[in-house]
Amino acid sequence: MGKITRAASSKHRYGVLLIVGSQIFAQQAPPVRISNELLSADASNYEEYRNGATADEMIAQHTHYDSENNAYVIAFHPNEERSLHGNQRREAVSLIRELTFNSDAVVLGTPVLRRSALTASHHFVFSDYEFRVDSIYVDRKKMIGGARSIIVSRAGGQTVLNGNSIRAIETDFPLFHLGEQYIFFLNRNDDSGSYSVRSSAAFHVEGETVESARSHPNHDQLPGIFRFEQIVHDAAAINPRGAR
Repeated sequence: MGKITRAASSKHRYGVLLIVGSQIFAQQAPPVRISNELLSADASNYEEYRNGATADEMIAQHTHYDSENNAYVIAFHPNEERSLHGNQRREAVSLIRELTFNSDAVVLGTPVLRRSALTASHHFVFSDYEFRVDSIYVDRKKMIGGARSIIVSRAGGQTVLNGNSIRAIETDFPLFHLGEQYIFFLNRNDDSGSYSVRSSAAFHVEGETVESARSHPNHDQLPGIFRFEQIVHDAAAINPRGAR
C-alpha cells in the first residue's frame, strides 16, 4: 500500500483517508472529457444487456412507447446479486471487503457531467460521467494518480435515435445525481481508459452517512464514512493486488 494522508473536499469537509500508491496529488493532471471516441469505445462494454428488441426495432414497430414521457423505454432486470448470493441479505463489512478485493480502484468523488449513448448493439443505453476525484482509496493499476477527474461508465440513461427519445432503465439502479458525492468500486476498461461501476458497487455519501445507490439494496445497514473507509483500507492492505 502507499502513503496515507488526509484530504478535504468542498462537500466532504472532514478528513478522509487518501491512498494513492506513491502519488498524493503531487501533480494534478488536466480533467478528462467525454469524447465521441470514448463513447464509441465504451459502447462495446455492455454485451450482457443484449436481449429483446433493439431500439431500431422498437421504433419501427412502435412498441414499448411511453406516451407520457414521449420516449421508448427499455428495462433491464439484472440477476447478478441473486445468482451470487440467493435471496439472503449481505453482511455489510463482508460486502465492502469483497468489493475492495475485486476492484481496480476505489474512489470518493462527485459526478459533474453525464453523456448517454446507445450500446454497440442498440439493445440498451449507457452513460459516461465526468467524475471529479476527491479522494482515492485504492488505485491498483496506478492509472489515476493525480487526476482531477476520471470517466465512470454505467448502464442506463437516455439518448436520441433518428429523432426518437430512447430511455433505458436498469431496475433498482437510478442514475447518479450530479453534484452529489459517491464512493465507487471500479474496474478499468483498458480499451477506452474509463472505469465501469455496477449497481452493487456504488454508494451515495451525504455528510457522514453512506447508503447504497440502489433503490432496494440487499445488504445490512452500512457503517458511517470513517468506518467504511477504514474497512476499504484494511481490505486493500490484506490483498493489495486484488483478486483478479
